[in-house]
Amino acid sequence: MFPLNWVYCFFCQLLNRNMNVHTSYWLLAGLLLWAGFVGCEQDFSHQILPPYPGDRLVLNAWLNPHQPLEVQLLHSLPPLAPADTLPVVAHARIKLFEAGIFIDTLRYSDSGRYSLRPAFYVQPGKAYHFEVEAEGFPSVTSHPELVPLRYPILETHHLDSLFPCSGCPAPYNAAQIIWKAPQKHYLRVNYRGEFNGESQGLGSQSFMIPNPSEASICATGEIWQNLPCLKEDVFVLFSPLTDYLSVQGTPHYYEHISAQIQFISSSYYSFLVSQQQPGDLERIFLYPNNIFSNIDGGYGLVAGVNDTLVDFP
Repeated sequence: MFPLNWVYCFFCQLLNRNMNVHTSYWLLAGLLLWAGFVGCEQDFSHQILPPYPGDRLVLNAWLNPHQPLEVQLLHSLPPLAPADTLPVVAHARIKLFEAGIFIDTLRYSDSGRYSLRPAFYVQPGKAYHFEVEAEGFPSVTSHPELVPLRYPILETHHLDSLFPCSGCPAPYNAAQIIWKAPQKHYLRVNYRGEFNGESQGLGSQSFMIPNPSEASICATGEIWQNLPCLKEDVFVLFSPLTDYLSVQGTPHYYEHISAQIQFISSSYYSFLVSQQQPGDLERIFLYPNNIFSNIDGGYGLVAGVNDTLVDFP
C-alpha cells in the first residue's frame, strides 16, 4: 500500500503555493474523498487535515515609499467553511508605528482595506510595524519592517544574439543591469516584453546581494554570469531572456524590453524563498514547507519594497 502520509504531503505541497487557507482545505478534502472512493483502505479521519487553531487575523501590507500606505486585514477560515464572500475584518483597530513611535490609527475603507487620511507614505531607511485588535480574534503584531533604500541603476543593456540554441527559432538575447550599493541588500527583478501593444512577463529573479567586500568577483573575459557579481566597484547582473514570440517557427522579437527592479526587505526575500517548491517527484517524499510570516499571533506578511522601472535600449 502506498504510504498515505506521502500522498497527503504531496497534495499539501501542491496546494501550498498561491492559495488561501480556505481553498487549500477544500481541495485537500476533495482529493482525500476521491482517494477513498477509488479503494484506499485508510480511514480518512479529521486528523488528516492540518490542525486548525481557531480564527486568526491575516494581515498583509506593502511598505512602498512610492505608494500610499494601505493594509488589508482578513481572517482565516476553518475547514469546509463556506466561502461566499471575502473574509474581511471591517471593525479592527490598526495602529501604525514608525521606529517604535505611534503615528496614527488606520481607517477602514472597503474589502478589508485600511489606510490613513490624508495619504501616508513610508520613508526609506525607517522601520514600521502594526498592532491590531479586533473583537473575536487574538490581537496581532507585525515585526518591525525596514523600508529598503533604493540604490542607483547606472546602466542597462539589451545584448543581442549571444546564445545560439539548437532547434530554437532564434538565439537567446540577454539583459544586463549595473548598479552600485555599499552594503548587503536584497533584489528582485521582474522582466517584461511588449509586442503589438501587449505586455507579457518574461520571468523574475530574486537575490541576496552580499557586502561588496564579500561578493563574488566577475570572471575576467566572460560576459555571462549566473549570479550578480562585482566588477571593480559596481554590481553586474546578466540575465538570458527568451525575448521573442515564435509564430509557426518564425521568431518575432519583442519591440520593447523593460524591468521592474525592486530593492526588497529581508522579510520579503524570506517569503519568496519559502515559496520555492521542489520538483513534483521530490514533493512526494517531503512534508509541507512553512510559508514565511512576520506576524505574531496571526498570519500574513508586511513587506518592504522600493522599486524603479528601467528600459533596455
